[in-house]
Amino acid sequence: MMKDEKNAELRRQPKYMQLADHISHMIETGQWKPGDRLPSEAEMAKTLPTSLGTIQKALGRLAEHGAVVREHYRGTFVKGPRSLLGPWHLRFLDDDGKTLLPINQKVLGIEKVSGKEPWESFLGKSSFFVCIKRLIDVNGEFNALSFFYVSGDKIGNLLAMPVNELDGMYMRAILRSRFGTPTLRLVEEVTCEAMPDDICQSLSLARDSVGMVFHIMSYGYREEPVSYHLVYVPPNKRRLELRSSNNLKTS
Repeated sequence: MMKDEKNAELRRQPKYMQLADHISHMIETGQWKPGDRLPSEAEMAKTLPTSLGTIQKALGRLAEHGAVVREHYRGTFVKGPRSLLGPWHLRFLDDDGKTLLPINQKVLGIEKVSGKEPWESFLGKSSFFVCIKRLIDVNGEFNALSFFYVSGDKIGNLLAMPVNELDGMYMRAILRSRFGTPTLRLVEEVTCEAMPDDICQSLSLARDSVGMVFHIMSYGYREEPVSYHLVYVPPNKRRLELRSSNNLKTS
């Protein structure tokens, strides 16, 4: 979409969405940082050509999307999305049912790939995509394979990062700190299916072995798609701990 067309589309949006978009842009460009207190609703109403109700609706929308947090009697603050950085989808429990098993991640490679399903339909059209392939060791008991995709048009500079700098790092933390692209919301889908032949071969599994396949889609400010994460987990005896979305949004 051309810039003029995008601006025209924004002007057709309701006023509260236009204001929410403007505040999101201020956050994205670093003018407001995580932890910063936004001007009060009354202060905004004095300086902006819009009603108090529109301001409240815009802030409510941003709070729903995880960009800000609203605290009674204190105000509205830019939210720091630290709680969405770790591998919460791989929280395997030890025999006591409480202790989390240790996880080690090793980057196998980072490469430029073409658009294919399922990541292309989520991330949108791009001249290329970047894929980070990792081997995930769960307590020395079994390995999983991880494929982390981002748009090359948006975050293509990720290709220039040395592989050894990515070892043991959470990719969402790197996108936030190095590229100013935080993750504010995750959607996770899980299937139990026969894994592809190349995955079975990489994990030393019998052909058509059935395991769990995680599809983790992350969103940033203004509900923009950030990353598509595929994780292949082989059959294992460990129980997987699931956490509620409310816990995920707590800093």
